Amino acid sequence: MKKNLLNIIAVAPQINNPSTEITGPAALFNFFINSKEVQEKACIDTFDISGGKNERKIGSFSIGRAFFYLNLIPKILINIYRKKNAKIYIIIAPTKVGLIRDFIVIFFSYLFNRNLYCHALGNYPIFYENSNLILKSIIKITLKYSRKIIVEDDILKKGFAFLDNYKSKVITLTNYFPIPKNRTLTKKKFDGLNIKILFMGNMIETKGYFCVLRAINSLSKNKKFNIKGYFAGKFYGLKSNKKNVKNSK
Repeated sequence: MKKNLLNIIAVAPQINNPSTEITGPAALFNFFINSKEVQEKACIDTFDISGGKNERKIGSFSIGRAFFYLNLIPKILINIYRKKNAKIYIIIAPTKVGLIRDFIVIFFSYLFNRNLYCHALGNYPIFYENSNLILKSIIKITLKYSRKIIVEDDILKKGFAFLDNYKSKVITLTNYFPIPKNRTLTKKKFDGLNIKILFMGNMIETKGYFCVLRAINSLSKNKKFNIKGYFAGKFYGLKSNKKNVKNSK
């Protein structure tokens, strides 16, 4: 084993086999742990929270899911306890079921004075807004015990304004896809007539695919443009984000 490696305990969904649910967080984490830089500089203990299932409703409760976490969470906590110098990385979920899991891991890390970093991907601020007062309090307490919260863009920082110290606590790590070596990218010029719009992601209302569809419909009424829309992704019923969805209808 190489010396001076950064020890990381990562709690995140992974892509291990064809049955695993492929989501944005899973794809991002898969790219992260397989990158050359990370493999050279870090030693990572990974705990897959995907469960290898893709037929459940996101955020819903199931007996199988409960047993999965009852088996997994003690292993995570034991690892956190044993590795005193490790950094804890967890992708937090904008669901009620995910909040229970995240609270246990985050609070345990806090009790043993471990540095824990939360990565908030997707609609976490919307999850907070749509929660009742009790859940909002639990979310605030949970995130309070993290060292930093990572978001995808500066514009998303304000979504965590419900935390008193969000300006210093929330940091930005922009998503990107690295340009392959020895490849030149040419920027296409808009000809003023043909428009192609691609929406790529899971079809969850709060992701705004209805907004994109309405925009395409509006532009198609202008005979000046030849517009085509493409949608790539799986339809989901996300229980925790269904309530009070804004600008989706």
